[in-house]
Amino acid sequence: NKLADYIESIYGGKIERNSRKPLDYKFEMDIWLPELKIGIEFNGCWWHSENYKSKNYHQEKWKFAKERGIRMIQIWEDKWENHRESQESILKTVLNHGSITKIGARKCEIKEIQSKIEREFIDKNHNQKYVPSSMCYGLHFDGKLLQIMSIVKRKNNNYEIARICTESGYVISGGSSRLFDFIIKKHIEIINLISYCDLDLFTGKVYENMGMNFVKYTKPGYFYVTMKDRYKFCHDRINRTKFQKHKLLKKYPEFYSNMTELEIANKLGYIRVWNTGNALYEWKRNPKNDFAES
Repeated sequence: NKLADYIESIYGGKIERNSRKPLDYKFEMDIWLPELKIGIEFNGCWWHSENYKSKNYHQEKWKFAKERGIRMIQIWEDKWENHRESQESILKTVLNHGSITKIGARKCEIKEIQSKIEREFIDKNHNQKYVPSSMCYGLHFDGKLLQIMSIVKRKNNNYEIARICTESGYVISGGSSRLFDFIIKKHIEIINLISYCDLDLFTGKVYENMGMNFVKYTKPGYFYVTMKDRYKFCHDRINRTKFQKHKLLKKYPEFYSNMTELEIANKLGYIRVWNTGNALYEWKRNPKNDFAES
């Protein structure tokens, strides 16, 4: 497929397609890179919907691989077809492609980022879309914004890292840690802070390097996708919050209130697609400790 062809164009090591051996013949690996112990999956939105794959399928496969020391990366069809630049950048970074520019975080200047620039940067470079934040800071090198970290204030004075992202084509060594240290030193009101790592693509190592603690793996999350014109165009998966029952009933009053969210969505021509889930990380301020200089 197109993804496998792309991997071959940027990676010079051994590549195996449709191999079952790495996962003990229980699961098939679309693309297997034995020298790196990395498996890459291409998940078609139709064939990986709950019409064909169970709620826990992707997470079970990911865990099965992790137990065998294999990193699994799951590329979704809609992201590959409609937002390819961000997916290619992730793959080039993982495979240490020569086109990636590496810059040390200590060489960068930290500045607060205004919401307009934040939105534009995230929409261009992040795998997910922009969400409004309470604060956002970025690393600049030679006047160019290269990495940002945004924080959202939640209930009960809790905070969450909403987005961390880097300009496509760059790796900022130690960038996330430098931004994190700067923020928690500057904003002493942050006592508890969490973040979710997308297991479809990432390992969570960046959070561990920042000093956050692993809490748990979440259950798989779901999106909705329409199969309208699916042979011509792959529509983006839609966040489930847009399909909350009260929103659907308000928008489509012809449906009965005793119908479930899923029943209404199916009637509208949408099906659910389950992902791998997230890893939850947490940081708590210890007032007895001094923080390292940023």
